[in-house]
Amino acid sequence: MKKLLKKLSRGPLSPVFKVYRKIYKPVVLHFFYPVAYKFFTLTRKVNPKKVVFIEARFDKITDTFQLIYNRMEKEGYEIHECFLLNTKPGKLAYTKRSLHMLKEISDAHYIFLNDACNVTSCISLRKGSSIFQVWHACGAFKKFGMSTADLIFGDNRKNQEKFPNYRNLAYVTVSSPEISWAYEEAMNLKNTDTQIVSTGISRTDVFYDKNFIEAAAKAVYSVCPKARSKKIILYAPTFRGRVAKAQTPDCLDIAAMKEALGDEYFLLLKHHPFVKKRPEIPENCQDFAMDVTKELDIDKLLCVSDVCISDYSSLIFEYSLFERPMIFFAYDLDEYFDWRGFYYNYDELTQAPSSKQPKKSSTTSNTSTPASTPPRSAPSEKNSCPPAMDMQRIGFWSWWRSVDKNFIKKMITPGCWIPASRGVVLFCIKFVFQNGSINTSYLYQVIIHRYIGTFLKKCL
Repeated sequence: MKKLLKKLSRGPLSPVFKVYRKIYKPVVLHFFYPVAYKFFTLTRKVNPKKVVFIEARFDKITDTFQLIYNRMEKEGYEIHECFLLNTKPGKLAYTKRSLHMLKEISDAHYIFLNDACNVTSCISLRKGSSIFQVWHACGAFKKFGMSTADLIFGDNRKNQEKFPNYRNLAYVTVSSPEISWAYEEAMNLKNTDTQIVSTGISRTDVFYDKNFIEAAAKAVYSVCPKARSKKIILYAPTFRGRVAKAQTPDCLDIAAMKEALGDEYFLLLKHHPFVKKRPEIPENCQDFAMDVTKELDIDKLLCVSDVCISDYSSLIFEYSLFERPMIFFAYDLDEYFDWRGFYYNYDELTQAPSSKQPKKSSTTSNTSTPASTPPRSAPSEKNSCPPAMDMQRIGFWSWWRSVDKNFIKKMITPGCWIPASRGVVLFCIKFVFQNGSINTSYLYQVIIHRYIGTFLKKCL
């Protein structure tokens, strides 16, 4: 059937399909969904105990929702789940899932989102229902939403205003008051009734749970027993390109890493969930590296990893809580900046070793290995994040202005370069310790605090 429709769309019926593609979105979003939702509300009363969690992209409840989900279930709320799968092909199937979701939220008291959603934004939300946007990422790193209107990644400003993704929101929770401006810009919330509240990101709570960390270690070692006797390097890059056709970097020279670090380290690769086609690990490196994208969740991997290599992913904010080394493999920084951009200067924000060497670079130099990494543990209670009210008073950048920048820089000394057979540069870093332990987590720790429960209790 799909092949037949494809042939017809390119044949004599192509003008009809062109009109269909042009009118489908405005008709569905501006007429069909609003009318359907209005009909559902006329036949149902608001259920004060009903809660609906909407996953826009995935087919299961993700870690962004999990703790809130568990808490509300424990307190006796009637929990419903909706999975839109908006990156999955098939307009009719997606429309059917969207209608089911509109029916579910038509009598819901509380509705939770963790991503953009144009379906909940196109309706006239009934009184008695409230939508909470608990965004899935920490901090404000790479741009999204209206912030990308003038960039390659984003749709143009006119279309984003015509088909909004962030309307009808009662609250937007963010990880710090100092990044509220970025979410206001991205979600186009200026002059709206939406309140941006600095509660922290609930999924970071598990990093303070010793039982969770122990369970994470068991899960990782059960999937990858070869890593049990070694230190773990986690490579977790973000995706490239559009969401629907997301690609992953293939510039890490695993063979060179094995040669330099294989005796002491094991490499785990966790690609972005949007990526469908992942690069294969060379056969002669499978005793050193393993792709665990499908097998293990990122929160478990962050708990167990001794070193994290990333690029533009917001997971750096979470990982910083563990006070362990981070490396930024930003080989395509200039290209990514033009494509999507950042809310803050990349080099100033990361404050850590980074590599901008392209895949075909022929850089060569001496070899070295990382210095001993700090022992794995939960984030220390002494340095744990302050309560929400304390965060409101302190403010990240107010704190940052009082910090000795050289102290952060002194914690990291430039490392050596290792020649790679494919021209990729593997860089290693040496950490300077004070009193036997590294203490650089303050850079991001203030951004993330974990008291969303207090906020929800007040609102619910």
